[in-house]
Amino acid sequence: MANEYTKQQILDEFRHEKPYQRRCVNYNGETECGINGERKSIPYIEIIAEFILSKIKGNKHYDLQKYNDVRNSFGFDPRDLDISEGTEKHLCRKWYEKGFIDPRITEALGIPFECELNIVEGTKVNVDLVSYFAGEGEPVLYLIEVKGKATNKKNRKFYSSDETLLRCALEIETYWESLEQAFPDMIRDLSETAKKKGIVFGDMTKDRVKKAILIPSETHAAEQFSDPEKYKNVHALLKKWDIKVVVYDKKIKLPQ
Repeated sequence: MANEYTKQQILDEFRHEKPYQRRCVNYNGETECGINGERKSIPYIEIIAEFILSKIKGNKHYDLQKYNDVRNSFGFDPRDLDISEGTEKHLCRKWYEKGFIDPRITEALGIPFECELNIVEGTKVNVDLVSYFAGEGEPVLYLIEVKGKATNKKNRKFYSSDETLLRCALEIETYWESLEQAFPDMIRDLSETAKKKGIVFGDMTKDRVKKAILIPSETHAAEQFSDPEKYKNVHALLKKWDIKVVVYDKKIKLPQ
């Protein structure tokens, strides 16, 4: 991004409805700020993450302007049959139908059994994937935000995304907080959906509904995730919100 914004300009732009939809959370540039008497270049997303953290000290929540008109029924909805290959939706649909394929993703997130989980009826506000993770302890449901669309360069196909790690975190946290009031209904209906894939929830409670982000390697978000020192506030926010980040191989090959 060529334009440089001041710290105040970034924060002024961020303070609007639905923070995850603000353009500034996807800015990958930096600006100079005075820190302990020195001028240092600070990433824009670090400025925003620091601001959010300052508002959620203790057990307080930052107002993400969650969706209020959340549905109370989460049974299977008819899905589009015509999905363009290479889109994010196509990637999610393949994972839903065939599993994650990559054992490293399965080890981290379990088995995907639902996709395009609609949050607000009559809209396209959806959780990309829902997975069941048995693990060694209590089972967990992951609400997963997926990033990645196919890109072709020099006859090589790979998945890419221009979104920042902060943007991904804000989006899945907004969805999770919006759905929180409906977790009992959601768990009830998803338990029936999961049975179609041979998954039995057992005693699943709302405190075991977790958040995750799936991002392709060698993207802005992946690089930010691999550099907790430079992006310490973004990483602190991930920890505060208990969001699991999983990086998948951008060259992943999907089954037909």
